[in-house]
Amino acid sequence: GWTISVRDWSGMPAADMIGELALQPPVGAVYLFHDGSGDPAETAKAVDWLLESVKPHLSCVPLATLAQHMPLPRLEMYV
Repeated sequence: GWTISVRDWSGMPAADMIGELALQPPVGAVYLFHDGSGDPAETAKAVDWLLESVKPHLSCVPLATLAQHMPLPRLEMYV
């Protein structure tokens, strides 16, 4: 599940969302953003800020390597 919701659905400006994001440590965080309410342009600004702020702490790894450290859940489909 998510650990941080920026409440972008409420229509708050990007500056307020960024202010809340800046207070939270990004290590291990799962962010919840919405795409159907609020102002998408403001959400995009907050997401851009977040990505730039965590970029120095990110590294790319192959999916197979990630799966070794974090087993993927079993997916089931019901028809």
